[in-house]
Order: sequence, then C-alpha cells, then structure tokens
Amino acid sequence: MSQGNLYYKHSGAIGLMGPVYMLVFGVVSAVILGAIYAYLIYYIPFIYLNFFFTLGCGGIVGYLVGLGAKLGKTRNPTVVVLIGLIVGLLASYVGWVVWLYALTEHQALLLMPNELLQFLGLIAVDGVWSLFGWTPTGMALYAVWALEAIMIVGLCATLAWTVVNMPFCERCTKWIDAEESIGPLAPIANPDELKAQLERGDYTFFDSLKKNTDAESSHAKVSIRHCPGCLQAFFLSVKSVAVKLDSDKKKEEEETTIIENLIISSDLHRRIKAQA
Repeated sequence: MSQGNLYYKHSGAIGLMGPVYMLVFGVVSAVILGAIYAYLIYYIPFIYLNFFFTLGCGGIVGYLVGLGAKLGKTRNPTVVVLIGLIVGLLASYVGWVVWLYALTEHQALLLMPNELLQFLGLIAVDGVWSLFGWTPTGMALYAVWALEAIMIVGLCATLAWTVVNMPFCERCTKWIDAEESIGPLAPIANPDELKAQLERGDYTFFDSLKKNTDAESSHAKVSIRHCPGCLQAFFLSVKSVAVKLDSDKKKEEEETTIIENLIISSDLHRRIKAQA
C-alpha cells in the first residue's frame, strides 16, 4: 500500500514461494482438467454443453492458480495474470492433445505443436460435429476453436487475479479475508456525489445511516475489511443495489460499486459501527 493513495493498492511483492505454488497448482490442474475437458467434449454428444465444460476448465484452473498466489502471498497483479495466461494456454493445449488422442481411438498422441496443427488442419476440411444441421469447417471451425481457447485462457487469468483481489496487511503479512457488512441501508440518491464526498474526506454520510426496512426494494450496502492483528488497516466499500422485476416478475438485483477498499482510519471504523 503506497502512501498518499486513497484506495488500497497491492504492493507488488511476489513472495518467495508465490510463483512456485502458482506453477505447481496451475500445471498439475491444467494437465488433469485439460484431459478431463477433452474427454468430456469428445464423449458427450451435446455440443451446447461444451460452453459449460470450457467455463469449468478455465475457471477451476484459474482458481487454483489464484490459490497458489494467495498461499504464496503474491501481491503482484502482473505476475498473477501472466502465470494465469501461461497455465491457461497449457490447459487448452493439453485439451487439444487429449481430444485428438481420443478422436484417433488412442492411436495418435501428438505432443509437438507442428504435428498438432497439421492434424487439426486436416480435420477442419470436413469438420467433426454439427449443430442444428450446420457443420462448421475451415475458418468457421478455426474461429470456434479459437473462441474456446480464448475462453479458457481468459478465464484462467481472470479467476487467478480474482482470488487475490483483496487487501493484504503488510504489517502482519496476512490477507484480510474477513469482511463486516452493514445493511441493507436506504438507497443512495446520488452515487457520484457520495463518491466524491468520501474521497475528499467528508464522512457525514455515516452520521445518519438509515436502514432499509423493505428487504425486497433497492438498497445500499456498506462493508469494511480490517486486519484483526495490528488493527491499523481498514478499508471501506460501498455498493448500490437496484432491485428490479424481470419479464417473469422475478426479482433481479443489479449491484453497482460506488467505492471499493477506500483507506479509512480506525476512528471512522468505530464511528460507522456505532451508527450501524
């Protein structure tokens, strides 16, 4: 956390074991889940399920990379995302290798990229699956394959970062997992004005917090993360929740972040808690 910043910002520290944990967790899960993903899309004939298999593969591998980053206390977004991208590429590559291995009835295990690409080119001529009578071939099939790979790689990097996208106490060298929630509160009339007010150090908003008695209506939420060890790191977040009815008259909630992890003092923390 840098001096003078209004909001929490990761220090950029990597941690001695951070990259090791990320790579071990990532590589092992990429090989295992990449193979499982390949067999799922080969043996299950419902093409539309591939979307969910793809999300699952990229998401789980990414989460495990992030878990490695968290265990290794890595607070460097660039390193976390980069390793997430690399591991995501590995998961996608393993998926292609195993899928082709299954497609050839376990006769061809093509590990080299040039061999893999050559075989995929042969398959793209006639295609391998159809959806509603349409069989993608050539560039159309390449586009589908590219989209699947982008989803896996992108999700892996995104989920890896999401796991460690939280404050870290540099004094106690611990992640601040615990979060105190206050609300639901009365809706915020002007979110932009409130954000500007809080950023300039005007906290009068918290002197008269009003709870929302109707849990089914739009409301605001306040949450505070703090380090229980040193009791010196406090971070405030405020969100606006709009409650609407969809076409089926079912309740939908649309959450908008007004501020996230604004650095506050212990005095303000006590002041907010007293009003809650």
